[in-house]
Order: sequence, then structure tokens, then C-alpha cells
Amino acid sequence: MSNALFTAVGLIAFHGYLYDQVYLFPRFWITWLVISVVWSVSAIFWSPKLAYATEVMSKTKMRIFAGIGLVLYSPLFLAVYFYAI
Repeated sequence: MSNALFTAVGLIAFHGYLYDQVYLFPRFWITWLVISVVWSVSAIFWSPKLAYATEVMSKTKMRIFAGIGLVLYSPLFLAVYFYAI
């Protein structure tokens, strides 16, 4: 599953959280959340794209930008968490 498609699935929960609608079931969203967080954190340490970014930039800058990306996704993660519980 591509990262964009995986994120799009999370946006369904985000929409459900905002408009108080139920889509699928809580275990699905908790599983999605765990996979998504592990995927995002592991991408900071292992990813072909980030390996190339490390060659272009320094390792520290690459990790800072990857961390910023993770922070930008945190509202989605929080919405899915509150939606699932």
C-alpha cells in the first residue's frame, strides 16, 4: 500500500472525527494508527528517499525535516486516536 493511499484512509477517520460519523470499527482505526506511527518513525531511520536526502543534505538536517513531517501528521494521528476510542 502506498504512503499516499495509507494516509488517505486515515483522512476518512479524520473526517469522521470532525463530523461525528462512524466509519468502520475502532479496532481497524487503532491498527491503522499503530501501523502508521511505526511506518512514520521507521522512515526517519530507514528509507531510500531519505538516504538520498542524507547524501544531498547532512544527516542532521534530513532527520530534522523528517521529524517536521512527523509533527505535521500528528493532528491526523491524534484525530484517529480520539476517533477510535
